[in-house]
Amino acid sequence: MVGKKTRFLPIIIFSIVFIFSAFNFKQFKELNNKNTVKSGLKFEKEIMIKVPEPSGITFNKTNNSLLIVSDESSRIYKLSLDGKIIDSLEVNGFDLEGITYINDSTLATILERERTVVILTDEGKELSRFDIDLYGKPNSGLEGIAYNSKNNRLYILNEKSPCLLLVLDLTGNVLSKKELKIAKDLSGIFIDESKNEIWITSHESKSVYQCKADGTVINYYPIDIPQVEGIAIDFNSKKIFLVCDKTESLLVYSLP
Repeated sequence: MVGKKTRFLPIIIFSIVFIFSAFNFKQFKELNNKNTVKSGLKFEKEIMIKVPEPSGITFNKTNNSLLIVSDESSRIYKLSLDGKIIDSLEVNGFDLEGITYINDSTLATILERERTVVILTDEGKELSRFDIDLYGKPNSGLEGIAYNSKNNRLYILNEKSPCLLLVLDLTGNVLSKKELKIAKDLSGIFIDESKNEIWITSHESKSVYQCKADGTVINYYPIDIPQVEGIAIDFNSKKIFLVCDKTESLLVYSLP
């Protein structure tokens, strides 16, 4: 007679292999490739800012300033690199979650719950708006926006359920839509036009991802920030600016 331990041994081995395989698959989905993992970006400083619930950020290389949106006040704030507010303007809508420059005098922002893109001047005059045909939970919608002047395209993130990278023209036509399985959620995006690369942040995975234009991970950087909501980069000074919703702060890192 075969003993109980002997009979159950294949089941135990199968269970262990299944659990191990599932864990590795989850890791693959989050990191895309273990060999891309970096030790981390070099932290420089944290600056407390007077922006309620900052939820998106972009960089203006012409005048070395930052734009940060607030989903609480429905305003766009212009800040100096040391975190001081220079100016602000109101947006007609609520739950702002991203900001980008189209040119020196034109901006685009997104309204998460309405799945709407708003294009306006840097003085606050609305030029146009369009909705994106996406469905899901109200607070799991549009989370990041960036513009590439080389191909005149908007790159927009859907936070989760599913995590999506959308490419649109300036009239709202969706040219491509890709599900990204690199993180638990997507919270911010910035474009490196010189290399045709995108940088993506994840709030839940506490990470920064350097990606190809299609979202394929090149490098992955863990960050110790409780709720990162946006990313902007000054490639000349090799600085990365991140905003944290929870602490209402601007965090500065150095590029490797």
